[in-house]
Amino acid sequence: MEIRETKLSGEHPQHNLQRSLRFIFVLAQVFGFFPIQGVLQTDVSRLGFSWRSVRVFSSIITFTVGLGIAVGHIRKMALVDGFEQHQMNAIVFYVSGTLSGICFIKLATEWKQIMLKWIKLDHEMSWYGWPKDLDRSLKKISLMFLILEAAEHFSIQANKLIVAIYCRNGSFSKGFEHYAVNMSFSMVFDTLPYIPLLAIILQCMNTRMAFSWTFIDLFIILMSCALTARFAQINQRIRHLSDSKIRQVKKWMLVTEDYNRLCCFCDYLNDKISWLILVSFFNNFYFIIFQVHASLTLVMTTPLEITYYFISLGLLILRIVSICLYASRVHEQSKLPLDILASTPIEIYNTEIVRLIESCRYQTIGISGKKLFLITKNLVLSLTGGVFAYELVVIQFNKKLPRKEEPSLYSTC
Repeated sequence: MEIRETKLSGEHPQHNLQRSLRFIFVLAQVFGFFPIQGVLQTDVSRLGFSWRSVRVFSSIITFTVGLGIAVGHIRKMALVDGFEQHQMNAIVFYVSGTLSGICFIKLATEWKQIMLKWIKLDHEMSWYGWPKDLDRSLKKISLMFLILEAAEHFSIQANKLIVAIYCRNGSFSKGFEHYAVNMSFSMVFDTLPYIPLLAIILQCMNTRMAFSWTFIDLFIILMSCALTARFAQINQRIRHLSDSKIRQVKKWMLVTEDYNRLCCFCDYLNDKISWLILVSFFNNFYFIIFQVHASLTLVMTTPLEITYYFISLGLLILRIVSICLYASRVHEQSKLPLDILASTPIEIYNTEIVRLIESCRYQTIGISGKKLFLITKNLVLSLTGGVFAYELVVIQFNKKLPRKEEPSLYSTC
């Protein structure tokens, strides 16, 4: 049975990745990221980018304010407070959000061409059909990540606001002022007078930056899922040909061409999103190290903050492990044909099978950060080893230094 003949009749041309992901792209634009034009269109030829659009203006405002807040933290740390860990955390947080905003603007300028290439790939692989349950999987993953991000962000902000109101004898207006001026944006209000509207705008920008952190991780995972689904289809086809002992060279030639075509597109897409991967891994790795280090100083903190600490650390680990596991599947699926063909009966071997084996063996396909590292499952172990090595060094230094049992920054007035 020839799959090209049977599957083509069941093809659903209305399916494409842009249509599958437009719900998350719309949400990203609400928060000032990924400003592509025509995001609700199902026809990718109608996608576009314009520097004069409101979407781009919103993105520029978001990362400009984020960069300004980061500079404010640097100025305060350099001229007023000296080195403070919470100031450094804020700098990394806002700089990472700014870099992700810039990366998504750059990606938005190229998104139409990326999608046109992806649609061309879908058309050339249309006889496989649209990957089963791909749309449902993308939506489930997106919903889970967004709910967890919202719960984490609003829980810490609510905790800070409750403490601020308590410090001002239950007055919401005075508590909010304390929350904005002393607990969240002191680097701004030590030079500007307190204005409630400005405080609300800054808090909205803080929420946008928090969203960027989740969106960049989620984007990498969703791209990985889509590529993995296509590789899985090719592997299923290879397994079918092998198990059925198909001898026709043409059928093996077609599947080899599909595999090489998908590998070329994977390299192309990886090149476009590599900077996003670097920003994501730097941000997650930095805050995991900080959270693990913070566990050594959990002395005078409230039970609520201790609970938040463990939840936050768990979510950070979940983020980076999820990225590694989902993205590593692209590399694993690209190498799976070697395992399948290793058990192929020798009597059906031909030049196209050999060509397919050579393609799998000598191509390094996967998601990487500017070719500096390839995301595989082993990367999780490498990162874990790096964190533990760092913490062992810190523990040794802490033994030689007096321990400061200071209250948490947000647990006292």
